Amino acid sequence: MTGGTRVARLAFAVAVFAVPIVFDPTSLDAFNLVKLTTFWVLAVIAAGALASSSALGSDIRAVARSPLALLGIALLAVTLVASLLSPSPVLSILGFYRRYEGFASIALYVATMLFIPLLYRRRPASLRDLAVAVAASSGIVGAYVCFQKLGIDVADWRQADRSKPPFPIGSIGNSAFTASFFGMAAPLIVYLFVTTKETLKRTAVAAAGVLTLAGLVLTQGRSGMIAAAAGAIGFFLFGTSLGAKAKLGAAVAMLAVLVFLPFAVRSDLQSTETVLRTYSVAYRTEVWAGSVRMVRERPVFGWGPESFYGEYARFRSAEQARRDGLVIPDKAHNIFLGWATTTGIVGLVLYLALAGTALYRAGTTSRDERGVRTLRAAFAGALIAYLAQGLFSLDVPPLALLGWVFLGCLLALDVVARDVAPVVIRPSRVRTAVAVVVVAVLAFVGTRPLRADHAAYDAQSRAREGWSDETAADFQRAIDLNPTEAAYRVISASYFERIARDRGSPYSTESAFRLAVELYADALRIQPHNIQYLISAAQASFRLGAVADDAGPYRTAERWLRRAVDLDPNDPRIHAVYAELLERYGPRAPSKAMRRELRERATDERRTAAKLTAA
Repeated sequence: MTGGTRVARLAFAVAVFAVPIVFDPTSLDAFNLVKLTTFWVLAVIAAGALASSSALGSDIRAVARSPLALLGIALLAVTLVASLLSPSPVLSILGFYRRYEGFASIALYVATMLFIPLLYRRRPASLRDLAVAVAASSGIVGAYVCFQKLGIDVADWRQADRSKPPFPIGSIGNSAFTASFFGMAAPLIVYLFVTTKETLKRTAVAAAGVLTLAGLVLTQGRSGMIAAAAGAIGFFLFGTSLGAKAKLGAAVAMLAVLVFLPFAVRSDLQSTETVLRTYSVAYRTEVWAGSVRMVRERPVFGWGPESFYGEYARFRSAEQARRDGLVIPDKAHNIFLGWATTTGIVGLVLYLALAGTALYRAGTTSRDERGVRTLRAAFAGALIAYLAQGLFSLDVPPLALLGWVFLGCLLALDVVARDVAPVVIRPSRVRTAVAVVVVAVLAFVGTRPLRADHAAYDAQSRAREGWSDETAADFQRAIDLNPTEAAYRVISASYFERIARDRGSPYSTESAFRLAVELYADALRIQPHNIQYLISAAQASFRLGAVADDAGPYRTAERWLRRAVDLDPNDPRIHAVYAELLERYGPRAPSKAMRRELRERATDERRTAAKLTAA
């Protein structure tokens, strides 16, 4: 093994270890963006180190022969088609703020799956290092959860309503997501405990297991508990001498049973836990039903990645719209329905085929092939844990990334026995120099979104103080560093609305509102179906129309609100806002007939709002 390969494996193992742990309270998105950035930088370093030291022709040919690799590439191709056909293609390609599950992220995940065999094919037993990385990070996150429960924390975490989270959120930003991570780590911890002989190391693994269990209990995430149990069962199942079909059948049957398990314990939709966490069975049932209606509307390629928030509202029930208003889920709360809604039946079938093939091939080897039979069972169990929690949860970067890492480990073990002639390794100084330059450029470019988020955080933290040149400059810097992120334009627009009547501002009230409206319009070009953005943009246009005594902004606001009503027809509050706009716009209409029409439409919208409220 060359030095470059050792560096590559070390960098990749550190990435897997760091992603669940890192967070950054000095950025606007304290969790997911810094995790993706950390993984990107370390993975680029790993790829550069490997490329600078080895001729990978034989390894690439071995990977290309695996059906797992072909299924992963096919799924990525379908995701690209779904993104291009999406009602919001830019959003589908780049991803939703704080979620980052667009085509770009999925491409990174598939590349990760394909990269792992290149790192570990020649020494598959070294995949144990990744199990150690996950177990170690789980122990650290578990310790952090315990400290949070005791009131010891590095930051004062708050929910959107400024209240304290009811359960420790860990380092993944949400108690349910943190519990899911614990559940995915559990089978790897069991594997390490079973296979570790040295007393000191076994004690360390046991400590990680105790902290993981404590974290599960304190976060009270049911999906994580289910994942831990399913993953441990899967580990022992795939470690038996049963045939591959029997193992796969048992795993599928277990997951099928788990789908119905939560329904055995009904929970009150209005309970405190439900209001704070929206994780009751009844809530999930509502979201799943709406998701199925979405799939029926566009069954082949779906609505495109990250399109759920903008499209779901018109498929939800009138009761849910009346109760929740603009609190609209941005995921299906089930990763399989997530694939179906975003990439259609085609994408879902490919994903199921990928996961099923990985588990089937993990169960094909009954003999101890190069000492990795138990390791194969461990990653099969971890993948089952990921799929189990995904029945009730949603993908966020640390969870989705680990799911693809588990697939990559099973792919690496699948290609171990493939007979491909080795390629002589001839280190090259030129290739090393080129790799260093490429790594430096990619790593620097990959940090731009995080640097933009820091600028947005700095601006937002000072925004309540009123106008300052520094705040405006930081908002503009965030937009310049990440010009395709609509969220920065929206919070900047909100700032200009706030300072429109600030005496210290260099902008007149009208010019401040005009700038805000322009920023909202730019954001809507990126995310044309974001209902919250449409409402905020329309309200800013309201204010501009009143200040400028101009009918033009009212017409713009009317167009945006009409789109919002079409996207969310069962929310009475949107109809009420629309009626208010029409009433204000009416006196400024150019003709008597148009004024009469606007009054009639306003009356209709008021009636619709009242009818939906009373239903």
